[in-house]
Amino acid sequence: MTVGRTRSAAAVVLCLAVTTSSCSPSGPRPYEPGEISSIELESWTSAEILIDGDTFSDAEMSCIDRVGAGLDPDVLRSGLASSFADSPPEVQRFMTSYFDGCLTDEHMQRWFYTDMVKQRDLGLSEGEAACLSSSVVDLVREHGFAAVFVDRSDSIAADLTARRRACGIGPAKVHLGSDAFHDSGGCNQASFWAVDETGTLALWLSISIGDRRDFQETIELPVPSPSLIELTRGVNLRQGLCGDAVDESYEEHSSTHPVSGTLVLHIGPTPAEGCGTSGELELRDVTFDDGTVIDDYTISTDAIGCFAG
Repeated sequence: MTVGRTRSAAAVVLCLAVTTSSCSPSGPRPYEPGEISSIELESWTSAEILIDGDTFSDAEMSCIDRVGAGLDPDVLRSGLASSFADSPPEVQRFMTSYFDGCLTDEHMQRWFYTDMVKQRDLGLSEGEAACLSSSVVDLVREHGFAAVFVDRSDSIAADLTARRRACGIGPAKVHLGSDAFHDSGGCNQASFWAVDETGTLALWLSISIGDRRDFQETIELPVPSPSLIELTRGVNLRQGLCGDAVDESYEEHSSTHPVSGTLVLHIGPTPAEGCGTSGELELRDVTFDDGTVIDDYTISTDAIGCFAG
């Protein structure tokens, strides 16, 4: 009995000497969140990413504080008030690191899911967002956050497109503003073109109008043959416009065609002499089959009726 009591007392003394938390009936003390993890937790909670009492685990919070060591809390708060792309570089690096190294799969999926649902222009249902967000977690685990969302390669973009299709979702929409094209013009019977500054993106619209002149009409897309509308990506695409000759540097990599949208076409009267009839073509919310959208763009020309050569 004396031996037993002596051993118990020694064990208590040893326990107190080593660590108090390891002897507590309730186990180790919970992690005390630092300022960085507290800011993130507040942001996630206010955005309703964490719901129904859910919170970061101690491991997640300690990792977030470790990754965010040295980050100015005010800079973080400011960065969280804007989109990832518009946030300061140090906030982007911080988010990239803690997504890769700190978050559980469940919490990463919750972040992606909430973001997808809130972006109404993506047009995803809750079921589609749930499917895609889970698949994106796998993609991030395989390649890293930056490779998927910052410096996305063609192979990862193709993988993401395949994952969208597996969830029953079409291509992601990419909106082109009027500044996407640098030059534009017209030619032939009623053809209109536009090309970007580098010659890697070209828009070609050939509308069948017969010999009609001095009219305006609204055309709902897609248009039937023989009219042709396509958006082409490649190299030195300016060379191929209006039937001009091309050399070996000309390359067409891909072409996509409209599936919906509206064109407003205006053709002026036949000129007294020469070939130059005025023409104007306005594109409104034109969506192509690869997901590219031209919201509002107008091409004007004085060369309708003029042919190459």
